Amino acid sequence: DYAVILDQRSATEFVSVLWLAAPIVPETAENEYEETRQMLDDYVVVGIVHVEVSELGQMSFRPVPRLNLKLAEGHFLGPLDTSVLPPHVVGSLNAAQTAFAQLLGPMGQGTHWFVFDGAEVSSCEPGEFWVPYDGEDYNYRTPIPGCS
Repeated sequence: DYAVILDQRSATEFVSVLWLAAPIVPETAENEYEETRQMLDDYVVVGIVHVEVSELGQMSFRPVPRLNLKLAEGHFLGPLDTSVLPPHVVGSLNAAQTAFAQLLGPMGQGTHWFVFDGAEVSSCEPGEFWVPYDGEDYNYRTPIPGCS
């Protein structure tokens, strides 16, 4: 729950920000998700969807061409281009995007994903970062629930 921020801007418009943080991935005795957990420790993966609903209930999604993160130290991180990411990270991101599209239909298809270097952000250490978007700063404070 903590990893999702929902901003109901009006009766017909909302923004959802999703942080895929390592603690949301279940730990198992077989460590079958350990590679995914490690990837989410190494990178900050943020999805954002900006939805407007017409009077007829049709959803439209605003494009999100670029997103930055603002760190507590006051500087910004830009997203990494997929060409600089290891193949297993790109594959995992593609799988997540496909899963979101299948699970959430148009909402999942309308979600835009961004990957940032995670060296300065830790989901289980004290800190915070913001996702500035369309006049709002969406805030994440760490450690998040689920850290051991």
